[in-house]
Amino acid sequence: MAQKPYQVTTTRSRIDGARIAIIQGSWHSDMSDVLVRHCKDILLAHGAHVEVHILPGCMELPLAAQQLALSKQRPDAIVAFGIIIKGDTDHYETVRDFSITGLGRVMLDQQIPVINEILPVHDIEDAKKRCADNEFNKGIEAAHACLDMLAWLKALA
Repeated sequence: MAQKPYQVTTTRSRIDGARIAIIQGSWHSDMSDVLVRHCKDILLAHGAHVEVHILPGCMELPLAAQQLALSKQRPDAIVAFGIIIKGDTDHYETVRDFSITGLGRVMLDQQIPVINEILPVHDIEDAKKRCADNEFNKGIEAAHACLDMLAWLKALA
């Protein structure tokens, strides 16, 4: 049975005028583009301004996040997407650990929400499941997390 494409809903809080930066590693872009599209569509439907930055890979995402957080056009939140597929070497662990830890460090050091949707998976099929054009797409989860964090921060202020 074919799955229905996910429909953008507007049941979460609007974030009119919020500036969101999406950063994306270019590896496996055939799949991560679907994540970005779903995330961007939801954020736009909730009133955000979204800018997408494509980087060479996941290792570059922490630096990109930090530079965006320090820039004059500092976004209100950053959403990071990448796919790391385990191979026969330890490179997978190195990229995974550095990227995920680096994004967490940027979030805490720069006091900015960084939604991490780097997908470290064991094989291409795992990635395809998380990037499918359905309600289980991790881009949807990232958009919802971003909306929820911005609403929480606004309520806290």
